Amino acid sequence: YDALTRMKEELILRQYQFNTSKNYCSNFIQYMLYFKDKHVDDLNLEDIRNYLLFKIKIHRISESTQNTIVNAIKFYYEQVLKRERFVIYDLRPRKTNKLPGFLSKDEITKLLNSPDNLKHKTILRLIYSAGLRLGELTRLKVNDIRMDQNIIHIKCAKGKKDRITMLSPKIKELLLEYKELYKPKYWLFEGQTGGQYSERSVQQIMQQALIKSGIDTHATVHTLR
Repeated sequence: YDALTRMKEELILRQYQFNTSKNYCSNFIQYMLYFKDKHVDDLNLEDIRNYLLFKIKIHRISESTQNTIVNAIKFYYEQVLKRERFVIYDLRPRKTNKLPGFLSKDEITKLLNSPDNLKHKTILRLIYSAGLRLGELTRLKVNDIRMDQNIIHIKCAKGKKDRITMLSPKIKELLLEYKELYKPKYWLFEGQTGGQYSERSVQQIMQQALIKSGIDTHATVHTLR
């Protein structure tokens, strides 16, 4: 597994986010195991094509998973082995014109009002109001909320760039109430035993809110954004 070690080291050097690195390594391990009788450095475009066909036919992977596999493989050959650009874009899934889950204004109102738990309500309303991505929400620290300036400082957003978004008066009031009750110390939203709130927990809050509000439209946390 020298190849995996080198890949992990390169991901660390390039400071890829934890979830991206985890997904790349997980998919790369499966890729190597599939070709257990061959060294990964000796595989070619046809081998990769056959592997993707296997994953699609047998494991019925989604389009996003297929893209992640392609990205992981490209990263290894281009960034770790320093080979010339590894052109495997023709192995990506065809782009679809699917529209993301859509919620009406009435459904949004029901959804945001459905949680009884103050933390859950604050999380959903903050995502909606500030247009936060899931990872951006869970990475928020207490001092990222600039109450005096009515802004939210979002660090390491998409593209590893920082950005500023407005803090609405209504959310500001809700956050003050939340902070008074929960008294977060470092992360704005902390787990039951302290530490960073998990993305999975936020997704569960969203699903519970959809069920409670009686909304059967397919929607995710990203839909709120």
